[in-house]
Amino acid sequence: MSVLLYLDRFAITPATDTMLSELKLTKTQMGDAVGAFFLAYALMQIPSGWITDTFGARWMLALFVLGWSVATIGLGLAQGLAAIWAMRLILGIMQAGAYPTAAGLLKRWIPYTERGLANSIVSMGGRCGLLLSLVFTVPLMRTVASASGWETGNWRVVFAMYGAIGLAWAAAFVWLFRDWPRDHPWCNESERQWITGLAAEKPTKPSPDEQGRVWRLGLFFAVLVAAILGLILLLVYARDALLVRYGPALTQWTGSGSGTGAIVNIIPELGGLIGTIALCVLASALLGRFSRADRHLQLPFAAMARSKEVWLMCGINFFVNIGWILLATWLPQFLIDNHGTYLAETIGDKVLVSVVITAIVQVAAMCGGLSGGRSTDVFVRRFGPTWGRRLPGMTAGLLVGCMYLVVPQLSNVWILVAGLIVIAFTIDFGLGATWASYQDIGGKNVAAILGIGNMCGNLGAAYFARLIGILADNDQWNAVFYIAAGAMFTAACGWMLFDASRPVVRESS
Repeated sequence: MSVLLYLDRFAITPATDTMLSELKLTKTQMGDAVGAFFLAYALMQIPSGWITDTFGARWMLALFVLGWSVATIGLGLAQGLAAIWAMRLILGIMQAGAYPTAAGLLKRWIPYTERGLANSIVSMGGRCGLLLSLVFTVPLMRTVASASGWETGNWRVVFAMYGAIGLAWAAAFVWLFRDWPRDHPWCNESERQWITGLAAEKPTKPSPDEQGRVWRLGLFFAVLVAAILGLILLLVYARDALLVRYGPALTQWTGSGSGTGAIVNIIPELGGLIGTIALCVLASALLGRFSRADRHLQLPFAAMARSKEVWLMCGINFFVNIGWILLATWLPQFLIDNHGTYLAETIGDKVLVSVVITAIVQVAAMCGGLSGGRSTDVFVRRFGPTWGRRLPGMTAGLLVGCMYLVVPQLSNVWILVAGLIVIAFTIDFGLGATWASYQDIGGKNVAAILGIGNMCGNLGAAYFARLIGILADNDQWNAVFYIAAGAMFTAACGWMLFDASRPVVRESS
């Protein structure tokens, strides 16, 4: 699932230069479309996690993968910016439930002292999907061109192929997966006792005689999702309207179009954060007020608001994603813009070379993820949960922040690439501790609580992905690295205060 998640999400990255040329788009417009995905992906995190906690992972995750696979195929049919924007929006909505669902099922199936490695393996799957998108997308495009004789539109066929893989995966997942060990025919009694003896919560899936209640809950969540989708569209419209009306005045005040973009483009993220939480709090209150039978499905928003750890994880995810998103979306374009001439003269095809370099960077990220996941498990056993989770996160934030300050000063492209490899390895070194920490503090609401943190993280990615497009159009790549450095230093400060031994809601064992 995680491989497909990133394969479909980032297949657009190596195809960006071709799409910009064929569809006559600017980097700012493409950055806006990339940002639309992350905005939808971020704001749908809480309802997706909430829905999964209610109905279980088996059918919901299959539905999510089915939906985003159709959106990937639809992206291959896009004829302009509006269609790309719409398909990326749908892709974000459907992919939002992936990692909250994964967090919930890992908590049900994996012991506490092994969660760091398990989460890192899932995270590595995502990096593997990104790697595959970088390695195979351009060669597949050229294979299609050679076989068909088409000079344009080859990326469309590749996107359709990627989407078709997801359709097959969704069917296989429904057949093979069960939400709980006790429900799986391949899990023997000794395995069930060992796993469930370490689990604190009991299943809450509806019984067969509650079909009417299931439909009412489905309608309830459908209304909530529709309200958040409406909020997204309203916020994007408001941003564009403000940019048209007040953009010139803001440009005079800030002195640059980049400064204006940085101010106005924060509106969807900030408004979306406030609006989404408000809608979910209201929905949770209504759920308990009008249906006593469903009160246990309410989210503990009061306890979340009082939890220092929830606030810290939201901030950590926000800033880490700002530090990471360059490597996943704009790195090939950065290499083409700043070192394309050298790469073309010394090696040949600058587009293919930049994609291969980005792929190597992602291999380093995969290695870092596995190393960090194993490390946090060892640290937890040796130092306890507090420092066992802190050490990988603090180390990653401080080292990556320093490296981002150094990278803009490097003129030799190969030394620069080595620096980017170190950055990618170190960022993912901290990911195992991040995902395991949600399971440490989340209790029975782990999917929803991870959804809140992941929402904040992807709001940072959405904002910075668009801002990178604006800065790139103005040839301000150094500013991108300096902003990323500040973000990673801030994340390291957050880890210094985080305590994984403090759950949001205490549960009886």
